[in-house]
Formats: sequence, structure tokens, C-alpha cells
Amino acid sequence: MDKELVLEKDYLNNTLNLVNKRLGELQLSSKKLEDVFDESNAEYFEYLKRNANKINEEDVVELVNMQDRLGDLERDSIDVVKLEKVYNKMLDKPYFASIVIKEGSSDDEKYYIGINSLVDDNKHFQVVDWRSPIASIFYDYEEGECKIKTNSSILKCNLLNKRQYGITAGHLDYYFDSTINIEDEILKSALASSASSHMKSIVQTIQREQNAIIRGDENKNLIVQGVAGSGKTAIALHRIAYLIYKMKGKITSKNFVFISPNNAFSSYISSVLPDLAEDDIEKLQLDLIARKYLKKHLILERKYEQVERLINEIDVDYAYKSSHQFLIDLINFANDNYINNFHLDSFSVRDIEIDVNKIHELFFGRYSDRDLFTRLKWITDNIFDIYFYKAKKPETIVKLKELIFKKLYATIENKNCVKAYMNFLKSKGLSLQLVGDKVKNEDAYGILFFKMFIFGVDKYSNIKHLVIDEMQDYTPLQMYILNQLFDCPKTILGDYNQTLDVINARNNLDDLSKIFNGDNEVIELNKSYRSTMEIADFFNCIGRKFDAKVVSRHGEKVDLITASNKTLVADITNLIASFREKGYNSIGIITKTNRLAKELHTLLSKKMDDINLIDDNIDGYDNKTCVISAFNSKGLEFDGAIVIDSDKVYKSEMDRNLMYIACTRPLHKLSVLSIENESKFIKEYKERKND
Repeated sequence: MDKELVLEKDYLNNTLNLVNKRLGELQLSSKKLEDVFDESNAEYFEYLKRNANKINEEDVVELVNMQDRLGDLERDSIDVVKLEKVYNKMLDKPYFASIVIKEGSSDDEKYYIGINSLVDDNKHFQVVDWRSPIASIFYDYEEGECKIKTNSSILKCNLLNKRQYGITAGHLDYYFDSTINIEDEILKSALASSASSHMKSIVQTIQREQNAIIRGDENKNLIVQGVAGSGKTAIALHRIAYLIYKMKGKITSKNFVFISPNNAFSSYISSVLPDLAEDDIEKLQLDLIARKYLKKHLILERKYEQVERLINEIDVDYAYKSSHQFLIDLINFANDNYINNFHLDSFSVRDIEIDVNKIHELFFGRYSDRDLFTRLKWITDNIFDIYFYKAKKPETIVKLKELIFKKLYATIENKNCVKAYMNFLKSKGLSLQLVGDKVKNEDAYGILFFKMFIFGVDKYSNIKHLVIDEMQDYTPLQMYILNQLFDCPKTILGDYNQTLDVINARNNLDDLSKIFNGDNEVIELNKSYRSTMEIADFFNCIGRKFDAKVVSRHGEKVDLITASNKTLVADITNLIASFREKGYNSIGIITKTNRLAKELHTLLSKKMDDINLIDDNIDGYDNKTCVISAFNSKGLEFDGAIVIDSDKVYKSEMDRNLMYIACTRPLHKLSVLSIENESKFIKEYKERKND
């Protein structure tokens, strides 16, 4: 047996033995914690029982200390359980790579890289965490000179070797030495694998440009514009894992929120962080946040309903309402009507005359960068501190502040947020129009703007980092609202090519830095890793993205098939059977709209039992064989896709964008099934290929 192979197998066995040893220690620790918790809990209730009728100030202090002790024990137990999960994952695959480096004249040092660190009894790292500074060498450098960036310094060294491992169930299947070359075997193997109902971790195949985003400054807003298949969402999730590691003790999974487009997408990405040995994070949809704040005022048109409406009818006002100018006009109107005309001739509370000049100074000076509600709240605190500081009882303080704020607030005219927005629209020659009994999605956020400006809302103060995916689908106003609700650094990602109005989305991307507070960095990812070159060539031609870069991976040609309405169901079922015979486990049948997806699902369900409809009403996500609209398919991927085309359905430039989105979803196989006649986009593709 090869000497190097023997050494690698020995190291793997030693690592697995160490993992098992640590698991045994954790089990003993867990039992001890459980015993101590039970004992402390019993003492706590016994103390309560003995002193129930005679609790004094000293008893309160003792009870608080006992509660704190129980809380610490509970947190320790949670940490033990989490570490047990990590070690159990490491039993399957303790590491996936190694590097050999040399610093100066010192001896060569070899580091094995895994999802979590593992330390032996001599405090030596058996495995280093992929998020550690030294592990970044694996992702960033080829053999030769390299740098290790720590919080306080930069260490120079030489990378002598990089090695990647295939380990399954604790068994070494293979290893090979590699370079940073993006076409390496591990990456190709990962790209050639099947899609699943959950997004996979990319920790073994992170590319240099992706690693730069993952390890980007935690205090910056990172705005990532990435082409379809560039790994944007996976990068964001790995960035979360990295920030949890880097800021340990300051931030946990509970301090993150992910703004997701729909339930299916939330389900799809839910396994990435657990695969990286971190707890999953909360995922919210902006429409549901808006509904919470507006439920007393209106019924909100959901995003998917808005998309269907915009696809099927022309709305001349939408371009303006989705522009950055609309946001500027809203802010100016609010300032003109609620800020600039604020004036008090006199102001008194409980017969005490308050200095109105001081109020004006605070309102227009010190607090001038705040909304109306916040200004009045802070002025209330200021008045209390100057005139009523002698009040000591908590209930008296609360009542006084409520009284001051109520009197200040009473000076504001038109506190109806719906009417305020209607007045704004009127000033622009527009009017509020309903869709049935619902307020249009774009108008609902105008009303929410005034709700926040006039009344204020509770912010997500416990959130320390926000991730916004599919940024191209949010208007500047919606981004402004998110920025007001989440006062923290953000990772914002999307692709302006994957939306209904590419030009408007491109302009809005340029204006994003004007909306978000703090230091902003815009990063572009121009290489796609998802689809084969044949599929990528097709969708780039459809979308007129002729300068896009694609990883070198070949596959089957794109099938262009014409079907009749009569044979449509049979043709689709035959294609599905063909896909399955080739081993494609996940198949997406992609239509232009939700309505068409529902109609087609109904027809196919009569012939097939195992076909799912993916729309905004589902809670989970199963992509084995499903029907889905183009817009809802964003961010998802399939082994094979069947895109339903027709010259009666795909006509406009907006339709071109939807066709482009649909065709970017498959990894390995794409078939376009045109009903009766091909759309002009398919004809354009054929003409270009024939030239």
C-alpha cells in the first residue's frame, strides 16, 4: 500500500477515535449537568416553599441568583447538545481538505480543515474550522506565497500543498492534491450531482471570489449582484456561519433574519446552516411584516398576486412607484407636511410652561435626522429630564411621559396614514385604486411609510445582521422600510437580470447605497456554476446576456419540441419518464404564471400521482417532480426542467425576462416545449445559431 495512503488512513482513524472520545466526555458532562440542574431546581422550589409568606429584599436577591444559576445551567446543556450534533457529523466526515504551509525557517505544518475544529489532549488542532483565518489559505491561494489575516496582523508564509478528500461514513474513498483552479475535480463532482429538496453546503467548493464575500467586513453592508447560478444564496448562508464563528459570544443564530421571497424558498435553504453545524435562522417575508403593521388599515395584495397582475396587464403608474424618485418624493412630502410646518406658540404640562424654543431647537436641530414619531418621543424624554426629574416612582414616570407625548402628538394634524398617502398621490395627480378589496402591493408600502413616519413601529432591535435575497424584486421604498426596521449591517443579494423590469432594477441597484446607512460595498459575481455550457448558452442567448461566464461543464443539448394542445399532457409525461430514466431526481415543469401552473398541474395530476404544485400557499418544498411558475422558481434548481413555451404566452420584453429565469433553473437537462407555435424568443435563438 502507498505510504502516503497509509499515513492518511492512520490520521483519519486517529481523528475518528478522538471524535468518539470527545463524544464520550460530552455524554458524561451532559449527565453531570442534568444532575446539577435537577438539584438546583429542587433547591429553588424548596426555597420558595419555605419562604413563600415571608420573602424580603434579601430573599429576592437570593431568588434572582438561583434563577441566574438555572439559566446558566440550561445554556450549558444547550451548548453540550449542539456540540454532540457537531461531533456526530464529524464521525461521517471529520474534514474535507488539508494544507501544508511553511513560515520562515520553521518546520512544515499540516492543517486538516473541516466544518468544526477538533483539539487533542495536548491542545493541538487535529482539525481546524473552515472559518478560521488559516483555513482561508485553502480557498484563496495556489501553491506559493500566501498571507494569513488575523484580527490584529497579517502573517506571511508559503503554501506547499493543498489536498482534498472524499470521505463517506468515516471511510477514506480518495484524496488528491489540487490547486485553486476552479475546474478542479471536487467542484466538477459537486456540480454534476443531483439537485435535492434542500440546498447543499458549498463549504468544500467555495471559490476565491465567494470566499471574499463570506469573510467580508462584518460592519459593512455587502451588496452582491450575481448572475444566475453564481451561488449568491449559498454564499450568504455561509457568511452567516462565518459571522457566528468570528463574533462568538456577541452574536448567535437568533440575531439573524433572512428576508425570503416565499415559503418554498425558505424550506429549500433551511438545511444549509445545520449542515455547517449551526442552528438555522429565522426567515421572514416582507409582505408578512407589512401585513402585521397594516392589518388594522387594509388588506394587502401579496407579491405573487402583484406579479400576476403586472404580467397580465399594463400598469402605467408602477414604473414610478417602483423607482427611487418615488421614495424621494414621499420623504419630501412627509417633511413638508409633518416636519417643516411644525410650530408651537406655547406648551404646558400640569400648569408648567415648557420652553417652546427649546422644543423647536430639538425638533429641527438635534433630532432632525429622525422621523416625526422618534423626534416627539425623544423630545418627551428631554422635557421630562428637565422639568419633571424629581418624579421617582416608576408609575408616575410612565404617566408623565405618556401625558407629555400625548400633548405633543395632539399638535400634529392628519394622523391617518391612509389619508396621508392618498394626499400624497393626489399631489402627483394619482389616486389610490384597489384590486378587488385589496390595496395594490406597491401602494401598501406607501401607506406603511406614513404609518412608520407618523406613528413609529417597533423595530427588530435584537437582530444584528439582516440578509435580503432577491433584492431586484424590492422597490427602493421597500428597501428603505427594511432599513428602518432593521438597524444593523446587511448582506443584500440578487440579480437585476431576474426580474420583470431589468432596466428599472439596474437603476435601483445603482441607488441602493443611497438608502442604506453606514459603509456599503458593491460586489459583482459574473460566473455561473449551476448549468451545463449547453444550457447556459441557450439561456444567455434568450436573455441577451452574451458576456456571461460559465464554468466548463458539458452535457446534453437543449431540446426544442413543438406540441399541440391535444398532446401536451402526453408529451410532458413522456418527457418526465425520459428524464427519470436518465437518473434525474428532481424535475421542474415551469410555466409563465401561477395561473398556468395551477391549470397544468390539474391536468397532469389526472395522469400522475406524484406531481406537486409549488406556489405561495405551500409550507414545504418537494422538487422531485413539480409544476411552478417562472417567478416562483427563482433561487431554486432542478436536475432537469421542462419550460412551457407558446407564441401566445411569451411576447413582450417582460416575458423575455421570465423565459430567461425559467431556463436558468436546470443543472443538467433543459427541454423547451412550445404549444402549437414557438415564441419569438425561441425563433431568435434558432436564427442566431443558424447565422
